[in-house]
Amino acid sequence: IEGLVLLKLIAWRDAYNTRSDDAVDIRYILKSYSRVFEKEYVMEEYFTIHKGYDYEILPTSIHYIGQEIRRMVSDKTLASIAFLKEVKYFNVFCHHMSGEYEENLKMLNVLRSAIFQEKDEELGEY
Repeated sequence: IEGLVLLKLIAWRDAYNTRSDDAVDIRYILKSYSRVFEKEYVMEEYFTIHKGYDYEILPTSIHYIGQEIRRMVSDKTLASIAFLKEVKYFNVFCHHMSGEYEENLKMLNVLRSAIFQEKDEELGEY
């Protein structure tokens, strides 16, 4: 799952001005994965993260995906998705995800924060 999200991020970056399918797919994956995560992963392992998101499973599972992406990528690959740290591209991506913009903003911010291990108040929080 983490690899698929990473590939979709890179594909969107390469063609963001001509297609939004990758962003829509990422939204679907992030929302769907929470059901799998809740059943397959022992929450005790992720208690601190889960507590940090007021025990909500969706942001906890998104955070997990982001952490796994961070663990698996090189610095070069990480740089290729650094557009997530730029407000302009971040907002365009949120719009391309379809659905509710505010929900997209929150989900993508959790993913971005976990991947880059940082917080950015300007981009919003979950």
